[in-house]
Amino acid sequence: MTTAWVMALLALGQTIDRLPTDDVWVYPHASDVKDAYLRTWGANGKAVAGKDDALDEFSYSYLRFDLTGLPEGVLKEAKLILTATADPGWTTSDLKATPIQARLAAGNLAEKDWSYDALAAKLSPSEAAEAVFGVSTAGPIEKGKEPTLTIDLMQGPAKFADAFGAARKSGFVVFALTSALNPAEVGRTAIYKFYSKDGPEKFRPVLRLVFD
Repeated sequence: MTTAWVMALLALGQTIDRLPTDDVWVYPHASDVKDAYLRTWGANGKAVAGKDDALDEFSYSYLRFDLTGLPEGVLKEAKLILTATADPGWTTSDLKATPIQARLAAGNLAEKDWSYDALAAKLSPSEAAEAVFGVSTAGPIEKGKEPTLTIDLMQGPAKFADAFGAARKSGFVVFALTSALNPAEVGRTAIYKFYSKDGPEKFRPVLRLVFD
């Protein structure tokens, strides 16, 4: 291989895809942690419960990704890719108005030790708008097909590159996915329901990192 080819390949960067090691649907009436789906919605016009809100009115999803063994280069891109269930009860207008937000959960997550009563509030993310790394976008929603939702974690306002540096030292990152979408206002079927790590392989969440 010539030097020119080597330089061209290096310029493309290294892309690493990671699946969650652990994930949970954070809701008091959630089913078993091996559920094939995760879900999120909000209440009272909020995506994250404040100190005066009832946490059990909100639904979050926590996803933990292993960050060991990654390249040493500079992080150039970071995206969280989700696959929603086909024929969702929400619309592109709902997604634009109340997107899925990626925030940092307030601690580590071990699915085998999960307890809503003990850990839901403890791992709850900051409710500040400035704590959002990025929000979901989707392509066309076609009948009978599972829409792909992409969150650009470098979008901001929260600086994922800084958080990634700290998380990399600990060897993991845990995201809290939140949304202000309120099924009580939009309709009971209008919740964000997407596949977990226990869903079909091609639909599982992916953390895609690109390094220079």
